[in-house]
Amino acid sequence: MENTTLTVNEAAEYLRVHPCTIRRHIKSGEVPAFRVGGVWRLDKESIDSWKREQEQRNGSGKARLAALQGVAV
Repeated sequence: MENTTLTVNEAAEYLRVHPCTIRRHIKSGEVPAFRVGGVWRLDKESIDSWKREQEQRNGSGKARLAALQGVAV
């Protein structure tokens, strides 16, 4: 299995957020990251794991929308 490493911009594109959002999460320690030559790198598998944890904690977007609309998922 190949381990994919992403830059901040690549991770932001992958998660569909602004790069500043990724940097803020790195700085707070929420997202695991490391530096290579002064440039932040993020492991894609770690991002996927973090994303799943966030979805479980906050509920998926579909589940939240259904809850707001009073519909069972």
